[in-house]
Amino acid sequence: MGKGKKYLANDTMFMFALLYFLFLIAISITLCTISRYISALVFLLISIPFLAIVFRYGSVVKVEKVGVSLSFLGIRRRYIPWNEIAEVDVIGSKVLNRNNTKKCGTLYLIFSPEKLDDDKRFDMMLKWPPKDKIYLKFTKDRLMDLQWFYSKPVEKYNIGMLDI
Repeated sequence: MGKGKKYLANDTMFMFALLYFLFLIAISITLCTISRYISALVFLLISIPFLAIVFRYGSVVKVEKVGVSLSFLGIRRRYIPWNEIAEVDVIGSKVLNRNNTKKCGTLYLIFSPEKLDDDKRFDMMLKWPPKDKIYLKFTKDRLMDLQWFYSKPVEKYNIGMLDI
């Protein structure tokens, strides 16, 4: 583990968005072949938001000895060295349903260059995705891998009955 690990930001969302994008592009191409250009343009326009989701969740998060980086197709979009990471959080995405501890949404690991209080975490999840932070889908294995490089306690917010 000394060299670091690479993860997709959210592999599930990436795969669904990629499949929808490719499906809509295939429909658009098919419509062009039968001279239905307006319909083809409509399907092409509908595919654009899915391409944005592919870009967002298909980005690669690399956790290594020097820091955490976010890249897409090998182009680094963001980098935070460990000495600039103020905290690492595990946060549930479903913040508006906090009365039911079994429904906390998708859990994310967030690498933040600033200290966050509960109000900032709530606001960040409402304005998802965060622009100045690096995030990836939470798994216990990823948390264990993270502990090779980050020895401080991991903050928790809206994680339901998960025990970490």
